[in-house]
Amino acid sequence: LNVGQRVSINLDSAETLQTVIGNQVGLLTVPLYGYPAPTVTWLKDNVPVTSSADVTSSNDVVTSSSSYIVVEEYSGVAQLTLNTVTTNSSGSYTVVASNTVHNTTYSAEFTFTVEVFYRPSISLSSTVQLLEMSVEKIPCQVSSMPHPSSITWSYNGTEVEQLSRPGVSFSVEEMVVDTRGDVPIATRNLVVKGARLSDGGVYTCKSSVFIVDQFYYAEKTINVKVVSSVVVTSQTESVDAEEGIEVNITCKATGYPLPEEILWFHNGSLIATSPNVQIQSTQVSFKQRSSSLHITSLERELFGEYECSSSNIVLGQLMTDSYLVSVFEETQAAVEKSITAKELMIIIILAVIILVVVFVVVVMLVCRRRRRKQRDRADFQKMEMDSAPRPNGAESTLRADQQKTGLIQIDPSSSDYRDVEYVELDPRVYKSDYSTRSFKPMPRKKRTAEYATIDTAAASSLQDDSESRLI
Repeated sequence: LNVGQRVSINLDSAETLQTVIGNQVGLLTVPLYGYPAPTVTWLKDNVPVTSSADVTSSNDVVTSSSSYIVVEEYSGVAQLTLNTVTTNSSGSYTVVASNTVHNTTYSAEFTFTVEVFYRPSISLSSTVQLLEMSVEKIPCQVSSMPHPSSITWSYNGTEVEQLSRPGVSFSVEEMVVDTRGDVPIATRNLVVKGARLSDGGVYTCKSSVFIVDQFYYAEKTINVKVVSSVVVTSQTESVDAEEGIEVNITCKATGYPLPEEILWFHNGSLIATSPNVQIQSTQVSFKQRSSSLHITSLERELFGEYECSSSNIVLGQLMTDSYLVSVFEETQAAVEKSITAKELMIIIILAVIILVVVFVVVVMLVCRRRRRKQRDRADFQKMEMDSAPRPNGAESTLRADQQKTGLIQIDPSSSDYRDVEYVELDPRVYKSDYSTRSFKPMPRKKRTAEYATIDTAAASSLQDDSESRLI
C-alpha cells in the first residue's frame, strides 16, 4: 500500500542572513517533508538560479549536493551554497518544493533574505609628490558596507596628529561619507602644511569596520616624496676685470628631484669648452649640483653676461632657473663706481647742510636766552639801587658798588662793624621778601662770587614795606 504525503516546509517565518563579501555561505538550509520525494527549485529575486562558479549545483538543481537529501522516509533538507559572496549575492532567495500525491501536485516555498556586507577596501596611490613649503592634501578612500567606524593616518607607527616637527603641520580632516553609489565610500584627507624634503617617507592609512559580530581591518601605505623646484645661485654677482687675468665663476643648482646638469651661456649663446674656457661639474648631494666656469686668460671677446641655468621636473612640469653674472672691463666698472660715489657725495652734502642749519638754530636760541637773562639782571639791579633806603648814621658807612655787583658793602673800620655779619654769596645770594622780611635763595644762574655784608642793626630798624630793600 503506497501512502503519499504532500510536501511541506517546517519553518515559520522568513529569515535574514548577513554575510561578508568573500565568505562562503552554506547555511541556506530548508527542512522538507513529503512523499514521494519533493522536487526542489531555487529562485533569486524570482529568477531561477542556475549553476555557476559562485553557486554549487547538482543534477541541474542548485543544492549543496542534491536537490533533496533523504534523512528519513518522509523527511529531508534542501540546501543552497554560495561558494563566493559577491556584490550580486545580496537579494531574496526562495526555495520552491513540490511533489505529486494521488495525481495531485502540491508545492511549498520559503524565502531567505541575504544581506551582503563589504569588507573595508582602501583606495590609495602608492606614491605621491608634495611641493616643498606648500599646503597639500592626501586622500584616503575606504569602500565598505557599513561605512568605516574609523580612518587613521600614521607615520612609522605614530599617528600624524602627534608628530612634532619645526615649521611643519600635520592634521587629518573629518571623515566624509558618499552614499550615492552601491557601496558607501568614506574619505579622510591627510593635510600637510610647510613640508620639507626631510618629511618624505612611508605613511599608512588604516580603517576598521564592525560587521555582524566582528571587526574587519584594512590598511595601505603610500610613499610620500617632497619635491622642490630648482633654484640656481652663485656667490658672484659681477666681476671687474682686465684682459689677460684669470676668472672663476661657480653656480649651484638646488632642488628635488636632482636638477639636470648646469648649462653655461655667454651673451645668450651656449658656451663650448676650449683650452682657455673650461667647465667642471660635480654632484654635491642628492638635491644639489655645482658647476664652475674657469677662464684661464680673459680675452676682450669674453667680456659680457654669463648665465648658468638648470632644470628639473616637479609634479610633471619642467622647472627652470638661471643666474646672471656680469664680467666688466675695469673702465666700465670705474664709471659705475663713480656714479655711486656721486650719489654718496650728494647724500653727505645734504647731511652737512642739515647739521649746519640745526647748529645755527641752537646757537641763536642760546644767545637769545643769554641776552634775556642779562637784560633781566640789569633791570633788577637798577630797581634795587633806586629803592635802597639810607638808615640814620649808616649812610657814610654803607655804599653800593652798583657798577660791579649791585651789592651793599660796609667799611670794616666803621663803628657799625660790630653789628654786621658776613654772608658768602657763592653759592648763595639772599633776597629779602618785602612782606615777610625773610631771605630766600636766588636762582643759581644769578649767583656771584662777591661777598656782601648786612647791617643787621639797620635792617632790624626798618618799620614798613617802603623801607624794605634787597641786600
